[in-house]
Amino acid sequence: MRYYAIRQDQSGRIWASTRQGLVEWAGDAILPAHQGYRALQQRINDIELLPDTSLALCPRGHGVVFWKPGRVPLEINTGQALSLPHDSANVALEFVCLHFRSNSQIPFAFRLRNSADEAPWTYTTDRRVNFPNLSPGDYRFEVKAQTESGVWSPVTALDITIRPPWWATWWARAGAALLLALLAYAAYRYRIRQINQENRLREEMQRLERAALQAQMNPHFIFNCLNSIQHFILENESDAAVLYLAKFARLVRGTLDASVAGAVSLEDEVKMLGNYLALEQLRFKKVFDYRITVAETLDAANTELPPLIIQPFVENAVLHGMKNLEKDGRIGVTFRREAGFLCIEVQDNGLGMHAAGAQKRSLGRSITQRRLELLQQQNERGAISVQYLSPEDGVGTLVSIRLPFEKIQKYTSK
Repeated sequence: MRYYAIRQDQSGRIWASTRQGLVEWAGDAILPAHQGYRALQQRINDIELLPDTSLALCPRGHGVVFWKPGRVPLEINTGQALSLPHDSANVALEFVCLHFRSNSQIPFAFRLRNSADEAPWTYTTDRRVNFPNLSPGDYRFEVKAQTESGVWSPVTALDITIRPPWWATWWARAGAALLLALLAYAAYRYRIRQINQENRLREEMQRLERAALQAQMNPHFIFNCLNSIQHFILENESDAAVLYLAKFARLVRGTLDASVAGAVSLEDEVKMLGNYLALEQLRFKKVFDYRITVAETLDAANTELPPLIIQPFVENAVLHGMKNLEKDGRIGVTFRREAGFLCIEVQDNGLGMHAAGAQKRSLGRSITQRRLELLQQQNERGAISVQYLSPEDGVGTLVSIRLPFEKIQKYTSK
């Protein structure tokens, strides 16, 4: 077998070149060392040992190959670009020119160019250059040597490509742009659905407000009021008739104003409740007394709430709580502030929740319950609550309503 080159490395392993490529001469055995790499399967004209135990090989027709046993060989051919990842951007190059008359003091000129920069030549007698931390992009390294007579050799060039990190590649940027576009579209669709839902809730709330107005000013209630006025007139009780008529007019006007405005101040709500209870007290022959209390911590003039929210519960206390009572009936309505909530309590000393007929649910109360449910959908869970309780003395019914101040102000501002 014919050998073209042979070299022993620092560990004592012997490498040789045959027509079949690089082999390892291990005693009596000759082991192929090319490991499937095409450049190492060719005739190798020379083998050089480098200080870091790597081998510099000159395979026929394949330029120069740098190889450390056990690793992938790096092949450099004339005219072929050197492609490196972004985290291997520290490039060191060595070059040599054979000119024996220069006594190893050959002048070199080199430069590293990129597409955006026409770099000047750098002159040196060293045969090694370093380019640390090259930015991703395409570069061209050019070098030439000078003879003692001042003649420069042709330029030898090596193209170097520093690949960008994956997040800086065009496909990564395109993917990020697509993701942002999808997120923007999803946010747009979510906002459109949110607006549509708010519009539906607002429309239903307005419809229920109109229904609440109709429930309060139902023909039966109006007929009873006018019938009571007629009775006072026929009985020559002119003062009672005038008083009853004035309260009825104020109640109707306040209710209509609240329904048009879409909100009512606590002060006006108290006045409407007072007019309503006064009318019902006269109609029921003063079977019951009533009291409306507003805590001093509340600014009744500047506190707004949805209209006709409290009246159905008061109406329920009158119609069902005072049912079958002949005297000593009591109805109390209390407004107070508690930890950011507007707390309303409607209490009567009537038959109680579990008495026969006391559980009958009025239309106004059903509408109010639905309005509170819609208002609840616009707020965090548990913010709005309605509880039916028994008073401490066990007589009658206590309705406790909690509305968050900020939320009802936000709702009424719409």
